[in-house]
Amino acid sequence: GVEHRFCHCDTYKPNWMLAGDKTILIDWEYSGEADPGCDLAAYIMDAMYSVDESKKFIKEYLGNDDSDALEFHYLAYVALVSFYWFVWALYREACGAVMGESLHNWYVMARDYSAVLLADK
Repeated sequence: GVEHRFCHCDTYKPNWMLAGDKTILIDWEYSGEADPGCDLAAYIMDAMYSVDESKKFIKEYLGNDDSDALEFHYLAYVALVSFYWFVWALYREACGAVMGESLHNWYVMARDYSAVLLADK
């Protein structure tokens, strides 16, 4: 029930630039019509927000449209996007890349958000 919008689809830290008093989002190669959960989740994951911080962030994003179902939807996106990036990082390391703390961070976010969501059901 979430309306697709034009999304960046890769809103992690290296794609944000500060230029004076402006914030610029760069690297639009993955952009397209998508569930906005992909953008919120990547941002939340990269910021390493706690679940409580994420709930506040999501509530502010949704404004008057806030609901328990939408909150769950966006929190589930955090778990899924985190798992996706964790598996991608495992692949990259298998190819010889050094993923550093990102590998661990993405694992922690996938694990923690999944645990909270499954406990709610």
